[in-house]
Amino acid sequence: MARKILIAFGVLIALLVVAVVVLVASFDANRFKPQIQDHVASRYQRTLAIDGDLSLSVFPRIAISIPATRLSERGSADPVASVGAARVSVELLPLLRGAVVADKVRIDKLTATVVRRADGSLSIDDLLGRDGQPAETGPKDGGGAIGPTAIDIGGIEIIGAELRYVDEAAARTVGIHELDLVTGAIASRGTTPVKLAFVVRSDQPQAEAKVSAAGNLQLDLPAGAVSGTGLTMTIGAQAELDGQRKLNATVQAKGVEASTSSLVAETVELAARLIEPTRTVDAKLAGPLTGDLAAMVFELPRLAGSIDIEDPALPQGKVAMPIEARLKADAGNERIELDTLTTIEGSIVDAKTRVSNFAKPRIDFDLQADKLDLDRIAPPVTPPPAAKPVPAGGTATAAGGTPIYLSPLAGLELDGRIAIGELAARGIQASDVRATIKAHGGRLDVAPLAAKLYGGTLDAKLSAQASGNRVGADATLANVAVGPLLEAATGNRLIEGTGAVKMQLASAGATVEAMKRAVGGKASLVLTDGAVRGIDLGEKIRQARDLLGRGQSEQTASDATKKTDFSSMSISFDIEDGIASSKDLDLKSPLLRVTGDGRIDIGADTIDYTARPALVATSTGQGGRERDDLHGITIPVRVTGPLAAPGWQIDWASAAREMLESRAADKLKESLAPKVDELRQQRDDAKEDLKGKATEKLRGLFNR
Repeated sequence: MARKILIAFGVLIALLVVAVVVLVASFDANRFKPQIQDHVASRYQRTLAIDGDLSLSVFPRIAISIPATRLSERGSADPVASVGAARVSVELLPLLRGAVVADKVRIDKLTATVVRRADGSLSIDDLLGRDGQPAETGPKDGGGAIGPTAIDIGGIEIIGAELRYVDEAAARTVGIHELDLVTGAIASRGTTPVKLAFVVRSDQPQAEAKVSAAGNLQLDLPAGAVSGTGLTMTIGAQAELDGQRKLNATVQAKGVEASTSSLVAETVELAARLIEPTRTVDAKLAGPLTGDLAAMVFELPRLAGSIDIEDPALPQGKVAMPIEARLKADAGNERIELDTLTTIEGSIVDAKTRVSNFAKPRIDFDLQADKLDLDRIAPPVTPPPAAKPVPAGGTATAAGGTPIYLSPLAGLELDGRIAIGELAARGIQASDVRATIKAHGGRLDVAPLAAKLYGGTLDAKLSAQASGNRVGADATLANVAVGPLLEAATGNRLIEGTGAVKMQLASAGATVEAMKRAVGGKASLVLTDGAVRGIDLGEKIRQARDLLGRGQSEQTASDATKKTDFSSMSISFDIEDGIASSKDLDLKSPLLRVTGDGRIDIGADTIDYTARPALVATSTGQGGRERDDLHGITIPVRVTGPLAAPGWQIDWASAAREMLESRAADKLKESLAPKVDELRQQRDDAKEDLKGKATEKLRGLFNR
């Protein structure tokens, strides 16, 4: 009996095998291609194109091979996703026992594009069920799904995948390219090696980052646990900041231990290099990393390293700044905290920075320093060679110049404070510097800006706008020693004295040179107890008699050892299109009174001004008589040439003519003086005679 049962069972098995063989031999998976394509077209209004034949085998493995396949955009034939080829095979008999035993899963040349439209919707909303229709899902719990109790997969290979994200609202595209993921054998419980590599590219800004990672993963799928040990990761990034500056950065993480809830790295090394036309800045930092993956909070609590600057303009050609830092990133709450402590030339700089709202970042910072010499770490940029004439229809940048980039202000949200005990910048020395800096809506404001400098105080408001590349300044200097300030700022000491300077300026342009040519506004200067350097007008007056006799103009170069002292001086300027015009010079000294008018070409750094000094006080002693002869005579002095070293031209001929006219008037007055006295006497006599006659008449009238 038992033998018959075994024979019957054997026959049944044989029949089953024959049936399976016949099924596999006669099954044509390609019959379902039209049905699959029609379903995609009717359900999603997308085109699914399958280039080639589908392949299906059932025994001893269920194997599926998919040829090159493309999925189109909704309502369009343009492809948005594709796969070059895919194959997976699973052994049938273990699957019947609830176990998955498969060969290596391989997917070649997977591509996909997701578009975020201007209205915020996604191009895959229909696939996610966000288009008003429920997304198709698999069976629910209790619906007959069987979860495998064991997994044994030969490995996973995803080769050459390309993923793109297009943000139409921000006009930006970010893509993941050359994505390769290769794993070893994967089991329900066990360890498998993993290698991952891909390249991220962005067009706004133009940047590229190469990412690679490798290590071992520990799997305990029944318990839902995945962890990693001995992991390493490297990120190498490059970015073009503004056409003239490049940024290269590398991040390396070593000794990484990761799980589904935490991330720890023994060391994270950060290295960055900023390359500018005239200088290179290198930054290196390293420290441990901790992360809470559930809360998405990551912290680098003890970063240490240095920032090194190489620049031929630096005093020693380079400067090194040791730095300590702490970085904390709370991705869940979209917040980053960065604290840095830097030593620069023996001075301590403490900065705290906070960034929030990653979509539209807002930056808050607080910087404090006891001393800061910007000239030692960021000297002025050497201007390019003289620009050629701008061609018709060209721009300032086409002709060269030192560019000014204010476009980054367009998306900047900033609120910060600066406090510096002693500051050196562009040769100017200041102390007790306090500033509040805010940026919003494409505009940057530094207000208030206060400082002490050269015996006085500065109170200013500065602004810059991305729209039109515009800048503005409203500044008042009180009780400032102008001479040393000018020398520090411009390299020359044309004017000395103590007093007030006021400026209200605005300009726009793509380069420094263009802004100088476009500046407009007002400026004024009021000084006491100072001097104009370059010429000694008092000395020239002592030589006046000989020079007046020649009746010629005298030209002389500016001489820094000569100066014209004054007790008070005031002047104001109206500025338009880079030309500062003045008509109200008022300079006074015990000997002279000087008026004048003219202009300063700010764009060309030149002056064309005519001063008119006049002798207003008599004097005694040597030369006193000659000076008395010049009393009231104006001697035109024209100042022309570069502001740094102007030339002086004295118009003695004009002064001689004025003196001759004055002398002729004096002689005429002297000749007419006796006649004038006679006429005055006659007038007085006539008045007395008339008075007497009137008195007699009145007496006669009352006596009657």
